[in-house]
Amino acid sequence: MNTKPLILLLVISLGPIVWVSTDASAQQKPDVKPTWQQATDALNKAVNFYRSKVGFEGGYLWRYSADLARGEGEGRAGRTTAWVQPPGTPTVGEAYLSAFLASGNPRLLEAANETGQALVRTQLRSGGWSYRIEFADGDRARRQFRGHRSWAI
Repeated sequence: MNTKPLILLLVISLGPIVWVSTDASAQQKPDVKPTWQQATDALNKAVNFYRSKVGFEGGYLWRYSADLARGEGEGRAGRTTAWVQPPGTPTVGEAYLSAFLASGNPRLLEAANETGQALVRTQLRSGGWSYRIEFADGDRARRQFRGHRSWAI
């Protein structure tokens, strides 16, 4: 089975994260091709990490420091902030969906759905989105998100 599309999607799904490896022995030789199962396992591991350690409730920023201590969009952003502009939340969701379509793995569809739900929860009453979306209650109260309890839909 051809692993190139799945490996490409793995790389795309890691887009905004800064990946730093100083261990040369951990790198594969260029002529070694992973099996479909190895590629699938790597993709699942990357998506699980991305969902649990990088993103917040389905939202993603543009980039992150290697230790994930700092994230940015068009400036510094807190843990409960995400970005709508590429390569933020919609771009990551699209990568999850593309990976699902290539692999058929339902966990990838779940990840794409989580990202879509993050966008649904942060849609403005006007029908659009701000470039910056917030998930913390204190920050959400200051914005006119459709899904916030202080603003009736």
